[in-house]
Amino acid sequence: MADDNGERSEEEVVRAALGSLGDGARTLEGEPWRAALAPLRVRETLRSLRRALLRQNYTEVAAKELLGVGRLAAQGAWPRLSRPMEEVASQLPSARRLSEATLALLGTFLLNASVPNSVLEAALSHGRSASAGRDGRWLAVELEEMGILWRTPGTGHDATRWRSAVQIAPVDAGSGHPSSSLPMLFLVDWDELRPWHQVMTATIDSYALLQVQKLAHSANAPRRILDLCSGSGIQGLHAFALAASKAVHASATLVDLNPRALRFAKANVLLNGLRRITLQSGSLYEALPQPCVDIACNSTAARFDLILANPPYVPSMGGGQMFVAGGPTGEAVTEAIVRGASRALAPGGRLMLVANLANVHHGFPSKLADWWHGSVSKREGGGGVAPEVDFQVFHGDLWSSAEYAGGFIGSDEDRARYRGHLRDAGVATMTNAFIFARRPAHGRGQVECDRGARQCSGTALRLVPGLWHALVDTSHQGHTSAMRAARDLLIHADPERRAVMRVRRQQGPCPCARCVCSRIRD
Repeated sequence: MADDNGERSEEEVVRAALGSLGDGARTLEGEPWRAALAPLRVRETLRSLRRALLRQNYTEVAAKELLGVGRLAAQGAWPRLSRPMEEVASQLPSARRLSEATLALLGTFLLNASVPNSVLEAALSHGRSASAGRDGRWLAVELEEMGILWRTPGTGHDATRWRSAVQIAPVDAGSGHPSSSLPMLFLVDWDELRPWHQVMTATIDSYALLQVQKLAHSANAPRRILDLCSGSGIQGLHAFALAASKAVHASATLVDLNPRALRFAKANVLLNGLRRITLQSGSLYEALPQPCVDIACNSTAARFDLILANPPYVPSMGGGQMFVAGGPTGEAVTEAIVRGASRALAPGGRLMLVANLANVHHGFPSKLADWWHGSVSKREGGGGVAPEVDFQVFHGDLWSSAEYAGGFIGSDEDRARYRGHLRDAGVATMTNAFIFARRPAHGRGQVECDRGARQCSGTALRLVPGLWHALVDTSHQGHTSAMRAARDLLIHADPERRAVMRVRRQQGPCPCARCVCSRIRD
């Protein structure tokens, strides 16, 4: 609601961000969306924003230099400070090592600080001349028109200050990649609760799956990529860019049920200058054209070489944010993704999923095999047909249901109710985890599978203390061992070797004495 001076409230500004791109998978005119159909003015504005940010070193490395290497992992997301940039800078000793322009941009778009108009406009400009200054003002006004920037009252000679209605998460891909596609930038919602379905910010699990993508990159160059529960598109677009960096003519399909998420995904396609990206609105595989989910389809073009997913995984009592609520045990969407992957993965294809898992210590390989084969059995009316698969489950420390509920955001009464919910749902433990599934390129494929013997699948279960934190935080005591374990699972393991049901455990808690390795987010 506007105030007495006609100014819009912060809530109105944030809700309307990127509105010129429209919600869902279509253009405002109702056509299937593609980058070339976006308004020219929007394309030029986002292209100019990308150039300005990268020119001033707006990168993951610079963000970690400002905040500390372990800040993202320890907090779970980039911090939203929401204070004047001068105050923020005075509390961050590393701020003096960055240029004024880099600091202004990181403050505005990563930390939600307010920045004097003149300072931000100078940072957005392409030089020191008067015309460059006008360039920065033009870009700021265009970003305001798109609902990215908005003006807030200032004091003294700073009559107004700029703030961002959205966060821009930087993602670095490491050395050896062409600058035309990497590093990458992703528009997301701020890490705060709003009374509408938000777009998930870039969190520790997001960066952990991105890290896994990079590790798998040297051995995997997918041509057809599917990102389920895609949110901002961070996983699918990153995978597409990695494939493109190897001169692979790839394509990516992003699927989400939240119309706002697809609005942000459109912006991120444009911000990163990508093509051959398809958006689909709907629930998981049901949103795809039917040949993509028909197991009888013989066309390899109807299946995917890589399926990525960061689904809602928090055990839910009902309601809540769409990107959070994962059903009673937190595994409802994860189960649906694994079930559908048995039909949607191409021979040699891989599923890479990050989530919380329940009771991973108790019969999880059997449950995973039931998910994979169960959907085919149901589809075929009983003794179904499913391809072979090898699973790798890579999980972190186990939390009791009481420990997990202790991180629930709310009152003591709310946490007590949540503990009761977990108990009633049969959740004894929860853990951070990855599920990797590889369909052998030359397996037995279309064979009758005995679900009791589970002869068409194998599962390796591995504990890595501090999992997500250890992968993301290079200063974490367990970082080297976590990276080594991930490489072993993703690259050095023979994907054609038939695994037996086995459990390999490394004993001991998270070695990081200075943190709690990820908490429940709601």
